[in-house]
Amino acid sequence: MSRGYAKHRKELLEAAIKKNPEWPAMTLAKHLRAQYPKEWPTLDAARSSVRYVVGSSGKYRKHAIAPREPRKAGEDWTQYLPKEQRTLHEWGLFDIKGAHRALVLSDVHSPFYDEAALKLAIEYGRERDTTLVLLNGDIMDCYALSRWEKNPEIRDFPGEVRSGRDVLKAVRAAFPNARIIWKWGNHEERYDAHLRLNPDFYGLDDWKWENVFRLPEHGIELVKDKRPIQLGKLSIIHGHEYGRGFTDPVSPARTFFLRAGVNVLGGHYHRTSQHSKRDLRQSVVSAWSTGCLCEDHPHYRPLGDQNQGFAFVEVDPRGAFRVDNLRIIDGRAW
Repeated sequence: MSRGYAKHRKELLEAAIKKNPEWPAMTLAKHLRAQYPKEWPTLDAARSSVRYVVGSSGKYRKHAIAPREPRKAGEDWTQYLPKEQRTLHEWGLFDIKGAHRALVLSDVHSPFYDEAALKLAIEYGRERDTTLVLLNGDIMDCYALSRWEKNPEIRDFPGEVRSGRDVLKAVRAAFPNARIIWKWGNHEERYDAHLRLNPDFYGLDDWKWENVFRLPEHGIELVKDKRPIQLGKLSIIHGHEYGRGFTDPVSPARTFFLRAGVNVLGGHYHRTSQHSKRDLRQSVVSAWSTGCLCEDHPHYRPLGDQNQGFAFVEVDPRGAFRVDNLRIIDGRAW
């Protein structure tokens, strides 16, 4: 090999390394092999040349022309990772500690709620000395913001907001000393979806859900992002968290059981049901679905099989719990 040829290859090597100093030896070798096939007829030849010049092997290090610091295993590849991006602001269980007597109200769908049913549920909770009220999703209907077909005669979102504010005011007045937590359901999520379509308003504090409904004024906590609530050893979901795999299950409680695999209570389907089964360790795992507190015969399903109802959950200091899953029939809770 002539000195001129060797010098030419050295110049090509140094130019490639200078232009791409962060490239590993193999990447540089592939580049040289592709650009200068006559100088490096094989990939192994190109890689050997690179390793010689940068001193990436012990036997070449003392002859290195453009030496690099020895690379430690796993040290340099992480610099190429892009910054991670999360689709949820917050995730994980919303854990409620301690013993409680919890009234669980789901699917009120204000302003289309049933006044008699809601009053009955609230009075039941007052008689049981409720310490915790869980507004378990779809407390608001957000009818005017729906992507489904809407009746223009009742499309009035400002009126819906006023109705929702009054419902919250009534709940707080009924339970002045109780902790109140509002978990978003799929109907509340309509609001967020609507704001995303109008991004000029999305970042304004006045348009945030908690401010629109004056939650700080009433001391009401908000749970979003489909976060499950953990109440002792019972998990509480609204019921839409798993997507649309089940649109109208035979038993909503069994659906929750199959998807969650733990003791769980949810709403969403407007039907009261319960399902229990022993697991492999012979522990009983149960699931419940609650009825709704909205009108019995909505325009979209006047002959549906929905029923009105709510739940009351007692939790002891160790997390053990009892669920009273009540139907409302003929003006009474059963």
